[in-house]
Amino acid sequence: MPGNSVNPTSPTFSEVLEIIIKSSWLNWLLVFFPLGILADFLFHWTGLVTFALNILAIILLASLLNLATEEICNQKGGSIAGILGTAFGNVVELIISIFALIHGEIEVVQASMLGKF
Repeated sequence: MPGNSVNPTSPTFSEVLEIIIKSSWLNWLLVFFPLGILADFLFHWTGLVTFALNILAIILLASLLNLATEEICNQKGGSIAGILGTAFGNVVELIISIFALIHGEIEVVQASMLGKF
């Protein structure tokens, strides 16, 4: 049955991982994503270390979001590019603001909204 056959030229997981890491220097920041999560819950590292690891992870995630938006825009056209750019342009700030509000840091959110951070 053709649907059950495996393509012998399909890359293995390690080959795909190697391609991802070598395609951009930002992809090296991928290691900080799980470390940022584990830093607080498992390792109980200080708040400064946890913050630093998570900021490095956010840099990568913002870059990947930008890349995904550009790829969609290349395939779908200019009007979709404007909508996606507007919708996802401030996602990182939104995530940080939500966590700041959860922890009662209202002044941080107000300052970031005013651009005086």
